[in-house]
Amino acid sequence: LSALERQIFDFLGFQWAPILGNFLHIIVVILGLFGTIQYRPRYIVVVSFIFILYLAISATKLLNGG
Repeated sequence: LSALERQIFDFLGFQWAPILGNFLHIIVVILGLFGTIQYRPRYIVVVSFIFILYLAISATKLLNGG
């Protein structure tokens, strides 16, 4: 299993971090939709905070040319 993981990371190179970030963002959006449907205010606040944090990190990367 570790040889397969090593091949995947070697193949992706520096792309693994953005791919992982996008995957986590998709999971947060799905969980946010679930919280909205269930209408749990505290849950929605936490997911909104994570989403805003993700946007701030992305904006910082864009402004720095990365």
